[in-house]
Amino acid sequence: MQRQVYFVGSESEVAHHAAPLSKVDAFSTQVINANEVVEIASPGDVAVFYSEHFDRFRQVIVELKAKQVATIYLVDGILEWRNAWENSAEEPACPFTMRPVLSDIVAVIGSSQARTLSSWGNGGKIEVVGIPRLDALVDVWQSSAGFQPAENEEPFRILVATAKTPGFTAEQIAATVRGLKDLKAFIEQHSMVNGRPLEISWRLTAGLEKEIGVENSISTLTGTELHQAIDQCDAMVTTPSTSMLESMLMHKPTALLDYHDCPVYVPAAWNIHSADSIGRVLSQLADPCPARIQFQNSILFDALQVAESATDRLVQLIHSMFAASDSLLATSNPLEFDANLLPEPVFAAQLRERHCKMDHRAVFANFNEFNDDCGLEQTQAQLAHARREIEHLHRIEDGLRAELAEAHSIFEQIQQHPIAGPIVRIRERFIQFMSRNKED
Repeated sequence: MQRQVYFVGSESEVAHHAAPLSKVDAFSTQVINANEVVEIASPGDVAVFYSEHFDRFRQVIVELKAKQVATIYLVDGILEWRNAWENSAEEPACPFTMRPVLSDIVAVIGSSQARTLSSWGNGGKIEVVGIPRLDALVDVWQSSAGFQPAENEEPFRILVATAKTPGFTAEQIAATVRGLKDLKAFIEQHSMVNGRPLEISWRLTAGLEKEIGVENSISTLTGTELHQAIDQCDAMVTTPSTSMLESMLMHKPTALLDYHDCPVYVPAAWNIHSADSIGRVLSQLADPCPARIQFQNSILFDALQVAESATDRLVQLIHSMFAASDSLLATSNPLEFDANLLPEPVFAAQLRERHCKMDHRAVFANFNEFNDDCGLEQTQAQLAHARREIEHLHRIEDGLRAELAEAHSIFEQIQQHPIAGPIVRIRERFIQFMSRNKED
């Protein structure tokens, strides 16, 4: 009998989540509405949720668990502080979402998200999967050479984007609009950045393009269109959103436009917090230093599982839950899953070494010592000589300090002398008097 996996939600909500599993032969996947899944799902099936924010999902999760249907909360993006802690009191979403997670297992996108959700009371049910819909970008990131600077005479193309929900209160929307207007004002006053013509593409949501008066390049919210827009730009400026990770995956210097003065769960190597920082940040994006590129890669590696296919890890997780369910259903016990159903990604260490390790030659390019192609023995000889020279300079310094101490001692003896002492003190007062007259 073929096993069944249900993706709970409407077609528009979850079809793109289910699509990566469409070629899996070991089980069947089906998109199904929340009001139907409880009737159709059987004990031992797996139901996948993209959200636990709304009651239509939360109640169904409780009912499915009572029916011994395994449940997964498949997180599809970054955590956002305002959505978690500073939401509107009238917001229909549950204010306690993820604290804790209701589903049996929460499939998170990366290590930093796992740490946060663990601190929220979800220890034992967290599995690091990644984002299946980004697997194609991850494949490119793994094999790519990294950031490649553009020619100086080429236009500097910036993509400015906002999250699907650019704010969760009126005050937050106003802060986002203020940041976008400051950015637009700077661009209108500056046609060049670092000697390159400046070109801007706007990808704004929730009607903000009308609010700030720009032409929007967005037609849909599909990932394909966003990836094409990112591919055509040299750098990205965005409000807190998962598009940050997509831009980093495509090796684009990525700045966070954030006027909200609140913590961020996924940081950025560049940040715009006020109008005063816009010019400096855009200049740095046009000519990013190696240290910030390395930091951006480290952020990405911590925020998103990029060592293995997220689809493969999700399939492996589902198979593990099927196996555990079979064992538990045979005993009529409630479904409870062991921690760490998924192993650590096999090539994580190698990829971190390749993409995240600091390139000292690039970071410290102004120091010739990092650019010399010296062998180990020559480097050791130079180091030994440098240490010898330092020891020699320390001996000279110690000798000078001793001579200075001796001079101070002699001077103190002269000041105490019954004849020379008064003469020295009169001379010091005369010098001070002449100095004051010169200043006047």
